[in-house]
Amino acid sequence: MNIILSIKKEFAEKILLGTKRYEYRKRGFRYNIERVLMYVTSPHCLIIGEFHIECILVDLPKRIWQKTFNDSGISEEYFYQYYYNSEFAYALKISSPLRYDTPFKLEDFNIYTPPQSFVYLKN
Repeated sequence: MNIILSIKKEFAEKILLGTKRYEYRKRGFRYNIERVLMYVTSPHCLIIGEFHIECILVDLPKRIWQKTFNDSGISEEYFYQYYYNSEFAYALKISSPLRYDTPFKLEDFNIYTPPQSFVYLKN
């Protein structure tokens, strides 16, 4: 299963440059995810690249930060603000990031509303 993941431009760029090797989420996925297409949010509104998920770490936010901070691409303050009042943290370990030569629009996948967090795609 593949997904389109909404992500801020600055974080997508760090992923593509290899300086952000974990993407953080507050909830997990129902299915095993093979490939993540990165949808850069407004004002760009384009799918600019993809990555594969090597593994997903699930633990208390404090433990996830301890395991991933060297490759987080974000500040500790930002991390804890994001997970404020969250019981669990999900860290997607990124592998094989790829920037598309030509970005895609959501409409290219028959999606007409930007995903709040992510949307599943059929392979």
